[in-house]
Amino acid sequence: MRLNEIVATMPKKKLDLFKNLVSVGVILTITYSVFVIATLDNPMQFFNNPAFLQVALSLISLSFVWKILNGAEIVVPNKPKQQKQPQVKLHSKPKETTPVGSWQCPKCKSYVIGKQCPKCGYTYE
Repeated sequence: MRLNEIVATMPKKKLDLFKNLVSVGVILTITYSVFVIATLDNPMQFFNNPAFLQVALSLISLSFVWKILNGAEIVVPNKPKQQKQPQVKLHSKPKETTPVGSWQCPKCKSYVIGKQCPKCGYTYE
């Protein structure tokens, strides 16, 4: 059975009792926050106090309960599942560069300026 169906079939006295309990919870939470603020030197320190988190979470949860008791339906949106696209890795061979300046001939081990070795005739491609 869903929550809104349970609330709809609940007797009016019981529903009013739960609404009154939520109202008392909100009043007590606000009273607690006022007492905590009164004990601090500066009221802005309340936001750095751990009591702030307790008060905020209490008020949020009580507001959800209040909405449910008034017949609202809590809807959680469905997120579409995102498919990961496979990454394509391209393997390219390194770009061959032509020598600029001097280079050492792999055959005769002499240093050459230009594209062709004058001693052995090896051509750098």
